[in-house]
Amino acid sequence: MPDAQYILLLLLMCAGGGILYAWVTMYQRKPEPPSEADIEEMLQEAVRLMNYKDFKGAIRLTQQINAARPMARAYYLSGCAREELGDLSGALKDLNRSIAMEDDIRVSRLRRGWLRLSSGDSAGAVEDFDTVVESEKEADGKNCQALGLALFCAGGNDEEALYYMDKARGSEEFAGANMYIEYRLWSILAGLGRQREILEEMKVTVAAEEKRTLAEYYEQYEYIKKCFAEMGKPVDESGPDLKPKTDWHVLLGHYLTGQLSESDLLAKANAETNAETKQEHLCEAHYQIGMYYAGAGSQHKEKARMHLQKAADTRVAFKDCWAARARLKLL
Repeated sequence: MPDAQYILLLLLMCAGGGILYAWVTMYQRKPEPPSEADIEEMLQEAVRLMNYKDFKGAIRLTQQINAARPMARAYYLSGCAREELGDLSGALKDLNRSIAMEDDIRVSRLRRGWLRLSSGDSAGAVEDFDTVVESEKEADGKNCQALGLALFCAGGNDEEALYYMDKARGSEEFAGANMYIEYRLWSILAGLGRQREILEEMKVTVAAEEKRTLAEYYEQYEYIKKCFAEMGKPVDESGPDLKPKTDWHVLLGHYLTGQLSESDLLAKANAETNAETKQEHLCEAHYQIGMYYAGAGSQHKEKARMHLQKAADTRVAFKDCWAARARLKLL
């Protein structure tokens, strides 16, 4: 082979080797870790996925974040997503990691507290909610309600549960939600046979709430009639959701204040046409009836047990369902 051709061949071989080396080196090089800005963007995207109920997508994204840089917020979001998918043990593990990494992350403790309470770990829920409440310079009413409920479910702490539930009164943004704080206060007192202590006050509260909700219905009703009149059409008043009606939570208040019988309350609950809502109403009705009998003396113990069991059997994701399961163990 002439010298010129040999030299050219060597040059080509060297060039090819260099290209090969560069290619191998490029693909063997580890990718650059995400920056702080990248991590924050990924966290925001995980929140967006949660809002759109893409819980599996949120878990995948938080796994990528934690693989690059373990973060308490990412484990919190992952725990929330796993809970929504029904993976309660996985959710608890992720929330535990979040708290272990950043002990003062209140949202993780609150979420774990509710998860523990719904799973029957009332003592664990008390620990989480108490830690949160104690860390607050000015107690948050919603967190006081959570602690009061957990103490009640744990048993042996009814006076302390009353204290925190009383502090929670009026802490919700909506009147209907505040009514349920009153109802849980009633159920604690009923279990002690002391519901008369707030009876007159509750009558006033229930009457005011009934007036407020009926006014809203009448306003909607008149607006619908006006719209139909403008179109020159008559209003079909036979529809069950059109005419003003007494809301369920007001009917429950009527029972608690002695204005509606036990049988009538259960009939109203069973009359609900939506299957899921019906189970929720039956849970609330049986729970409150059960707590009434729980405080009415030992002769009514079996009735209390029967109603609390029916409330627990609805298996709805309601505080009353969790409380029913907890109080059954204490009867």
